[in-house]
Amino acid sequence: MERLAIDGGRPLSEKLIPIARPVLGDEEARAVSAVVLSGSLREGSNAHKFEEMFASYVGVKQAIAVNSGTSALLTTYMASFEKGSELIMPSFTFIATASMAVAAGLKPIFADIRLDTYELDLDDAVSRMTDRTRGIVVVNLYGLASDLTAVMKLAEELKLSVIVDASQSLGSTVDGRESGAYGDVACYSFYPSKNITTGEGGMMATNRRDIAERARLIKNHGQRRGGYLHEILGFNLRMGEMEAAIGLIQLQRLGRFIEARRKNAERIKRVLADIPGLDLPVEPPGRRHTYNLFTVRIDPELYRVGRDRIVTALRAEGVDARVYYPIPLHEQPVFRKLTVGGLERAEMASKTVISLPCHPALSEEEVDVVARAVEKVLATYLKR
Repeated sequence: MERLAIDGGRPLSEKLIPIARPVLGDEEARAVSAVVLSGSLREGSNAHKFEEMFASYVGVKQAIAVNSGTSALLTTYMASFEKGSELIMPSFTFIATASMAVAAGLKPIFADIRLDTYELDLDDAVSRMTDRTRGIVVVNLYGLASDLTAVMKLAEELKLSVIVDASQSLGSTVDGRESGAYGDVACYSFYPSKNITTGEGGMMATNRRDIAERARLIKNHGQRRGGYLHEILGFNLRMGEMEAAIGLIQLQRLGRFIEARRKNAERIKRVLADIPGLDLPVEPPGRRHTYNLFTVRIDPELYRVGRDRIVTALRAEGVDARVYYPIPLHEQPVFRKLTVGGLERAEMASKTVISLPCHPALSEEEVDVVARAVEKVLATYLKR
């Protein structure tokens, strides 16, 4: 039997329909209980099985389990690039995509995005490359894979590595292949709002044996086994057995979770399809969207109030609308020294996107409440 738990510990009786609600049940509870009773909580057989199952699902040779998606990015950057290397990445994404590059001694170079899919604009990316550019970081934002066929072609021509930040997109595909099967390394997050959860946790997926070996050292204080022999600088980034036990079960349910997300998204789209000045999520040919978030974009010229006022109104209607992300990375104080111009589409997205609940725990009634709330609020503020 599955039960519902809400991201962040909010009670199920809360008025708002939450933006995320992980589905956890008796099977996960029994798995965690078994680990607790065993007394063996550190990374062990469950984590190793989870890695094997995950690698098989993505279609790569190796997967490396860590304690968060942020740790997956940090470990990937440290294992893949020499310090001082420049990485091209979109400015419109979660901060960890860039902050972990800085933490690894690398320099993020921010490029603009496409407004239809929110992915890295490859033409703009190329225009910002230098002789110090060593890699391209693509972000599968909101659950949609980037155009990885085009990315891989470009990377091959320019002899660059490709890192796929797939934190929000487990299960997304490009031409039938999981998005993590492309590139040198793909990084995933299992935070409670993601397509599957382990509470906290992350994973690297790669076909590169050299990167995998180095990553396993980095996540374990630079040592291969015990014995306190530390070959390189590393940290404690390991995944615990309780998290891995949950992940093994969640991964088996991923197909059903994605099917429910896609069904919910289509139900919302049918209601919102003809609203003026509202751009709905797109699914380009050959790419499967997993709808980790159902993100729309308003045309500010057609509405009497700004995006933030619309979000407030949606919350008053009982919908936990959110903004991911209100400040592009090139405008973040922490990256002030990296500030560049010409990122108008990233800036536009940050001012106009709204994310709506679309998770698999929603009932049909809740999906309809979400869609009708958007319809009602936008009709109220539409310029006549």
